[in-house]
Amino acid sequence: MVNPGAATARRYLSALCSGALLAISFPRPGISVLAWIAFVPLFLAADGVSPRFGFRLGFVAGSAAYAALLYWLNVVMVGYGKLHWSVSGTLFLLLAGYLALYPAAVLWMVRRCEESGIPLLCSFPLLWVAGEAVRSYALTGFPWANLGYSQYRTLPLIQISDLTGVYGVSFL
Repeated sequence: MVNPGAATARRYLSALCSGALLAISFPRPGISVLAWIAFVPLFLAADGVSPRFGFRLGFVAGSAAYAALLYWLNVVMVGYGKLHWSVSGTLFLLLAGYLALYPAAVLWMVRRCEESGIPLLCSFPLLWVAGEAVRSYALTGFPWANLGYSQYRTLPLIQISDLTGVYGVSFL
């Protein structure tokens, strides 16, 4: 008999794994090939779940990814901005949480599309790029850590960016 709590914990662990894979696909350490498989654990975790639970899984993955990618902001805010570490940590967590809403919303929409019969491979690339575009321009904009940037060393692949910008690379 399968323990439902253990199954849920495995789903959250898979979402964390996706966030970690996304983070290490970017510079330092820059293992860009991981970006091509980073979403697989998240997709497996979200398979068959409600859109609401998919939102939570996307939020966990996004929180892990952005917390790992933007850790250095604390150093800057404390060292150069002269903020107290508690203020810096609070602002950092707020930013990571805000940015995690975008992957969460994308996964929620993907799950809604799947319930409507639209396959993941059709909906996810479009929704992901739309999420990146909105994140890049909404409020004051935050275009850092777009998925396409992880492929900066793969010269044959990034040639498409001449025509499509970073969003075309993210779409691929």
